[in-house]
Amino acid sequence: METTETQFDSDQFLKLLTEALRAGPGSPQWHEAVNELKNSSLADADEFRMLINAREHLESGRDYRSIRAGPEFTRKVMRAIDREAAAQAPSPPSAGIIAIVATIGIITVITIVAVIWYKGPPVSNPTELSSIVFSQTSVSTDFSQTTAIPPEWRTFGQAPVIASRSRGLGAPHVHATPTDDKDYRGGGLYSASGIPPTQTFAFEATIKQNKVSDNVAVQIFITDTPDFDTNPKASSPHELVCYLLNGTINIAKPDGSIQGSGTKSKDLNHIQIKLDKQYVLIENDGQTLYSGAHDLSPDKARYPGVRFLVKPSDKPLEDLTVPSIRILKP
Repeated sequence: METTETQFDSDQFLKLLTEALRAGPGSPQWHEAVNELKNSSLADADEFRMLINAREHLESGRDYRSIRAGPEFTRKVMRAIDREAAAQAPSPPSAGIIAIVATIGIITVITIVAVIWYKGPPVSNPTELSSIVFSQTSVSTDFSQTTAIPPEWRTFGQAPVIASRSRGLGAPHVHATPTDDKDYRGGGLYSASGIPPTQTFAFEATIKQNKVSDNVAVQIFITDTPDFDTNPKASSPHELVCYLLNGTINIAKPDGSIQGSGTKSKDLNHIQIKLDKQYVLIENDGQTLYSGAHDLSPDKARYPGVRFLVKPSDKPLEDLTVPSIRILKP
């Protein structure tokens, strides 16, 4: 016997028949469907009866046509497949993994910033050096509180001395002779350790002017070639110099050129030289003496230092003394 294929959910009556076929003979759904068929005036009522007859004779071995699922059944199956696939998908990283990755990222950023600030923040012009805070003291010496030059500093030329009456570092005593030409003799000290050219730093020196004269000059310098000449003035071949002589402060660049017309000195002068790889800012108590390129080598280490130029005399000259010096980093 051949029956027609029935689609699920076509109308309410067809749904009743489908439930009856699923429940089987003797079920409430079955009886309700049979009663409806008996009372039905539908044109295709005989076809419905054929469906029920096919179900009744199922166990007796009679053939029947299958009932195919409708669109709603297919959609339900596809949604079930999607849910199963989602359940098998890799789970997102756990909170612990996310925290580890975030920590590594933060440490990397902090390390990069620390390296940059250890060397000093890059500047695009010399005026930006004024905004850098040099809070880390690398070397500091108070010559008014010591009787000897510490090992952090090396002497050259005529060795400077510790001045009397706790005035600090003083000019070397160059004895006068009958044949002396009265020319300046030089000597001082410089940092025993070079500072990398990429390191931003500040060199500070306090100069006390006890007497305005041309007998003694004090030079605060930065050199990239600490090879001091054996000539009387003991200069180095390539240095940036801020010097005080006869009541005036001047700046000389490595090529020997004098910058500006000079600034009147004070009884107590706090010279600060701030520089990075390219620029320098030189101040006295916050007053700008020079700002611009320093023209030191971009590849060589820098050595800050102090030099005295003194004329021969029968007694020590303390017209200018240096109570303290120090090297600072950001």
